Amino acid sequence: MNEPLLSICIPTYNRAVFLKRLCESIFTQTDENVLGKLEVCISDNASTDSTGVIVKEFSSRYPGNITYKINDKNYGAVYNLFQVLKTAKGEYLLCIGDDDIFIDGAISYLTKLIEKIKNDEEIKLILTKFDSRQGNKIVFRGFDSLQSDKIYFNKQIEDFFIKDKFWCNGFAGAQAFHRDLIKDYFNNLTSQDNHNQWPHLSILLHSLRNLKKIFVTKPIIYQTGDGLFWLRANWILVLFHKIIVLDNAITKNEIKIGMAAKICSGILFSNSMLRLIVSAKIEDADKFLMVVKEVSAYRSSNRHMRLRINIFKLLLSTIKFIPLKVLEAVYLFYLKVSGIDDFRAKVNIPTVTLRDKREGMSTS
Repeated sequence: MNEPLLSICIPTYNRAVFLKRLCESIFTQTDENVLGKLEVCISDNASTDSTGVIVKEFSSRYPGNITYKINDKNYGAVYNLFQVLKTAKGEYLLCIGDDDIFIDGAISYLTKLIEKIKNDEEIKLILTKFDSRQGNKIVFRGFDSLQSDKIYFNKQIEDFFIKDKFWCNGFAGAQAFHRDLIKDYFNNLTSQDNHNQWPHLSILLHSLRNLKKIFVTKPIIYQTGDGLFWLRANWILVLFHKIIVLDNAITKNEIKIGMAAKICSGILFSNSMLRLIVSAKIEDADKFLMVVKEVSAYRSSNRHMRLRINIFKLLLSTIKFIPLKVLEAVYLFYLKVSGIDDFRAKVNIPTVTLRDKREGMSTS
């Protein structure tokens, strides 16, 4: 096939059942026209399950559309994501976790969209809306405040990242990058980037100053993976690690200090973060103490970020000393009077431990 318009990049490890479901969500909505423009690029971190069998099955049904690379051992999620991006040949590259799926019609929509905008050299980034789904219920909508099928320009882009949910970009499928952005990122790769738990977020920040336009899609992905069921303590770290990515971007002069500081404040001092902190201690006090310890150990070299991080540390320490029963009573009362629907407070949802984090978020 000629160079594809779109490469769907899937880093995977020992998740054959989920990978099969994702591939079915891709290929069941393609026709000959779409297949001629599509590459599914899979990087396997030396899986020991039936991942290879699943890939072989789809490769035989769709010859020429699947690129499959197997690492000689499990090098961790960051290496695996880098490998799949380096292997892909598409004009636009979209990474997706192997436990998520595409909404019906998304593949045709994306290929037609790229054909429409590919001659506009100022559009190098597509923000892809997504819905987080628990069963048949949508529990979160990514980039919901942004209009679908719309181009955002210069100052609008900066305002969006400051005012809206910047951390939504931590979802791997939240953006499709033009291959020029990926190439430039790898040409300027640092040792710190090789240890970054959020490489797709780093690519975004690395590209931020050169973005003149971004296109925002309609919802195209269902986030269905176990990320919804992590311990809330894990999620505090997930969000805080995005602050570290911002801090590194300041060091590399990729983002303005004022902008990074505003994004930092928006993440750390929101109502949702306060609810997360309180509910994290209620859910598992021991894991919460581990989070407090890890956050407390971090030191920022930038004074603007350091001030905000220190205030956040103080907030965590204050919650740490409030009795558990008092916190639980206040939290449940708050949910009731505010009308907030916390589905995890109503049912016993299984969680995974810090050691068993999904491959897409782990460095080991």
